[in-house]
Amino acid sequence: MNTLQPYITRLLTQISTNSLDFTHHSPVPHCSNPHCPRFADQKPHDQSWFRFHGCYFTKAFGRVPRYRCQDCGKTFSLQTFRMDYYVKKPVDYIQLIRQLVSSSGQGNMTRFTGMRYEQIQNRYERICRVLLAIHSDMRKLIKPEDEFALDGFESFSVSQFFPNNINILVGSGSELIYAMGYSQLRRKGQMTDKQKQKRTDLEQTLGKAPGNAVEKSVQSILTHLCKYMKDKDIPDVTLNTDYHKAYVRALSKVPEGRSRIRHCQYSSTLPRTPTNRLFPVNYVDRQFRKDQANHVRESVQFARSPAAMMVRLSIYQMVHNYLMPRRVRDQRKGNWKTRGEQLGVPGWKLHEVIRKHWNRRVFLNKCNLWEHEKMTWLLGWRNRGIDSGRRLPFHVWV
Repeated sequence: MNTLQPYITRLLTQISTNSLDFTHHSPVPHCSNPHCPRFADQKPHDQSWFRFHGCYFTKAFGRVPRYRCQDCGKTFSLQTFRMDYYVKKPVDYIQLIRQLVSSSGQGNMTRFTGMRYEQIQNRYERICRVLLAIHSDMRKLIKPEDEFALDGFESFSVSQFFPNNINILVGSGSELIYAMGYSQLRRKGQMTDKQKQKRTDLEQTLGKAPGNAVEKSVQSILTHLCKYMKDKDIPDVTLNTDYHKAYVRALSKVPEGRSRIRHCQYSSTLPRTPTNRLFPVNYVDRQFRKDQANHVRESVQFARSPAAMMVRLSIYQMVHNYLMPRRVRDQRKGNWKTRGEQLGVPGWKLHEVIRKHWNRRVFLNKCNLWEHEKMTWLLGWRNRGIDSGRRLPFHVWV
């Protein structure tokens, strides 16, 4: 990953510089009130709908101008539309991304950055929401493939008594990650009598993990895939999976699933070589194990909550799809072509989409997210019976 860090730094630094151009465009893109008609995107030079409303001073950002909407009376500032909305201490977001995709744990980051654990996680959540918006826009631009691979990546959070399955949909030709879902599992495998008793006690206290969690997660992903194919005017695709029975049940419950998706199943015990139809999703599994501290050696570093785990995986998804060269061997020869570029998105268009969102506050009501992406945005993933202990700020829901 060290060879990728200069590339990621150069790209994001270039994009984040002057990402809010207050000289050539309106200082505020739209009203921050979702119920106001001015919440929709305005013309870049239209400044007739708001008025200057004083300013305030902060230690972090200095003088910050305020404005008032002429339609609804809502007041807001320039800071309202930045990624650093409600932040008291600016940080280097690019440094956090570099460390995240280099298998660095958050405990390690606190020692080298001087930031608190909670502060780092808060910034990752902000980065995640921006990158989900970018991925949503990029889905509209890429040329979808006619073959996909789907499988589950097993991990755990809190402890090994709370295993989970990250259901991943990957393009077979590019290894681009289209979607990731989450489902909690019941602990399985060989256990001692003491461990079996502890599992029973936890299930009596917190509740038993639902038996159809994988089925529901895959059903949601495939439902969105069918709608995505319909929007892209693609008649049908091939879906390669292993022999997990939940995949068959999920596909049978998807509207238009049988007419649009050709389901092919292969043994998960076949050699994991490029000739294997499940190689794309196996390759992504290996990347997660290699580059994400939560999954490298789980007995030492593991996720403390499912929501935090999905936030970090969503950030890695963006890097894997649009910032990381598809093959290290090609990168050594000077070919930095990403998976997004392989699917027909030119580099300048990728920069344009990232520039549109990076360093800005993104609004949930203005993003076309899939259901599981909204759950990640709102930190909705939970282990059964365990509360996150956090209150989600109102501005995240807007």
